[in-house]
Amino acid sequence: MSMVDVLSASESNETQPYLLVLNKMDLLGEEDQADLLKTCNSLGLGPACLLSCRTGDGIVAFLNALQEQLARMCGDPRTGSPSPTQARHQLSLQKCLEALGCFAEYQLMDLVLAAEQLRLARRQLGRLTGQVGTEELLAIIFKDFCIGK
Repeated sequence: MSMVDVLSASESNETQPYLLVLNKMDLLGEEDQADLLKTCNSLGLGPACLLSCRTGDGIVAFLNALQEQLARMCGDPRTGSPSPTQARHQLSLQKCLEALGCFAEYQLMDLVLAAEQLRLARRQLGRLTGQVGTEELLAIIFKDFCIGK
């Protein structure tokens, strides 16, 4: 069973938002890329982004699509009326969007800074979903509790 079969047969596609990301676009010609996107659309696979991790092509378009998807799902915190009711959700979304924007700027200048921006964006999304990293958990424990005294 191909990935296309799995995605087109999935019932959750209609209820769960997603963004289909297809890598290795550098191996396809422009006509093949257009055909692939057309096929994804005709199968109802939803939004699709082509990118190349090797060359970096399509990364900015992917980040823009990701920002749009987050804004649709959670409201755009920059507009002043996001759907999450808690202030920390609004702040985390704003920081995530800012980090993704910074990544787009840094990716051509400094890959280390660009990677750091992606890490910051992931951390902010992790705060929304409850996924806290080991380092953050240890920092909370040692900050709030007196251990070993």
